[in-house]
Amino acid sequence: RRGVPIAVASASLRQWVDATLRGLGVEHSFVTTVSASEVEHAKPAPDLYLLAAEHLGVPPERCLAVEDTLTGITSAKAAGMFVIQVRAASTALPPLPQADLVIDDYSRFNLSLLDGAGNGKLATGNGPRPQLPSTSAHLASGRGSRSHRRPRRLPRR
Repeated sequence: RRGVPIAVASASLRQWVDATLRGLGVEHSFVTTVSASEVEHAKPAPDLYLLAAEHLGVPPERCLAVEDTLTGITSAKAAGMFVIQVRAASTALPPLPQADLVIDDYSRFNLSLLDGAGNGKLATGNGPRPQLPSTSAHLASGRGSRSHRRPRRLPRR
């Protein structure tokens, strides 16, 4: 509904990615999917995310990545993307300082981050960060900053 192209950048093999998306019935929900089978260097190298951005036709600095592991966060940040850490039950790591934003689960995802993204207006990279309502999230310091503040989790409602 927001006109935002979506991709999957998975460190898994192509066969597993395809089977999983098919099994969930979401294989047609993505513009593209890329897997470890298609890049020379897997996560934490940026290759998967850079290829996904290329397939989407969107500069990496205009992309938002959702990750649940340090390796994935490192990969997306190395590609120059804005990164949201999801603390899913299976990988509930503590909030990682490398993430730009930390949420406890997908229901806490602030969709206003995507407003304008379909038009290439998502502010990421070295430019201004997306503006969020102050009651819903805190963004960590931007790229290039010397601050090492840890991102806070979204408050429970």
